[in-house]
Amino acid sequence: MLDATEDVLAQAMLRLAEATALRSLGDARASSVQTRADEALDALGLSETAWRVAFSVAASGVDLVAP
Repeated sequence: MLDATEDVLAQAMLRLAEATALRSLGDARASSVQTRADEALDALGLSETAWRVAFSVAASGVDLVAP
């Protein structure tokens, strides 16, 4: 499990991805997971990471690749 490591960046990114996925599924846990992700990213000075957009696009299921 990633929480057992000292890689706080990977832990924060995983929480951000999890929160995004939960939100797209309408899962009530999304808010609390998002809060934990935001706090961890803020502590690292990465609150404005572009990964937020990347995870949101991936979770949306939109195909951005032109044929």
